[in-house]
Amino acid sequence: MDLEVVEFPLHHRLALPFRIGLLFILGTWLWSLCCHYIYYLKKQDLEVYNARSRVRQSSMMPSVNFTDTRTDLEQAPIKNSIIKRINYEAGYCFSTIIFISWLIGFLLFILNTRGDVKGLYMHPLYPTLWMITTVVLVAVPFPWRFRPVQRSLQNSIIRVFFLFHANSYYPHKDFLLSEIFTSYAKMLGDFYVFGCVLKGHITKYTLRPDLKCDGTLFVPLIMTYPFIVATLQSLHYAVRHRKAALKISLLNAFKHALAFPLIYLSALMHAERSKFKLSSNHGYLFWSWNLLALLNSVYTFCWDTYVDWGVKFPFEKVPSRRCLPFVAYFLAAILNFILRITWSLKLYPRLYQYHDYEMGMFSFEMLEVIRRNLWLLFHLDAIV
Repeated sequence: MDLEVVEFPLHHRLALPFRIGLLFILGTWLWSLCCHYIYYLKKQDLEVYNARSRVRQSSMMPSVNFTDTRTDLEQAPIKNSIIKRINYEAGYCFSTIIFISWLIGFLLFILNTRGDVKGLYMHPLYPTLWMITTVVLVAVPFPWRFRPVQRSLQNSIIRVFFLFHANSYYPHKDFLLSEIFTSYAKMLGDFYVFGCVLKGHITKYTLRPDLKCDGTLFVPLIMTYPFIVATLQSLHYAVRHRKAALKISLLNAFKHALAFPLIYLSALMHAERSKFKLSSNHGYLFWSWNLLALLNSVYTFCWDTYVDWGVKFPFEKVPSRRCLPFVAYFLAAILNFILRITWSLKLYPRLYQYHDYEMGMFSFEMLEVIRRNLWLLFHLDAIV
């Protein structure tokens, strides 16, 4: 791969590590907003639910209705405990601290280097300030009110990223973590490029890996790791809960495993692209990639809609227990399908000229972060 890129103002100001940080911060803010909105909707629903229960209990009704009322009152504390698990305040606090550290590093970079990317060699601390802050917030114990959330996050990271399994009593949180991690696969590849730049192997600070760093080998491997984590997690859960969740876990593992050949073929065609012309059909590699991309997009879209959101379009409308209306689910499904296609397009070999613009891949990655949080919003509405 050559390193000649089209000059773009983003290249001189918002360098690669700052773009990575911005994507990460955007994801944490959107995650917090989704949790806050779902908390608000469920709290409003719970207040209406309790008010109706009190009215029904105080009114003169047949005995059969009193039995239903007692059952409802027994379920109310359970719903309340589920809502308390959505700790959006910790997310806001974490996102604010990370954003402040990113902003300080970015301003120091602009003031001391005038936006010259070569200055990152002399001041590597500026772009990595937010990463250091993130590690400290997660790893170092703090005597604050969010300490239980921090401990829970630490346990989830160990279970998901190193042990590849989910909590047996409340697995949704660990599965959400692994799902969100897959949306940052490209960002992990950017981390490798960032390390390569700090070693002085790349003269231009681009989004694409250099052959001197064996980027055509290690970047796809790094990008595959989130999908390896999600696949092994699903397989582990299938083995531990064979009677209850064997089929659904195996299908979930297959969904994540579909990304392996897609990433491999994309890397192979990018590595061999100098041998192809843009007008050629790239032979069996091109058609294999298109078939896998179509299968991946359709399969993951159906999984998001039918399994994660629990909506059977167009035969069944959203169940009454959901807070978000049916129209919102319908529009979100259309948007989710479009953004699912963009996930495949960012790996599309024929769009390498668009990838040469640094804003190109950055926009694709930002769309993927937005799509993932859109999925999170409706998924939380379905499971909480």
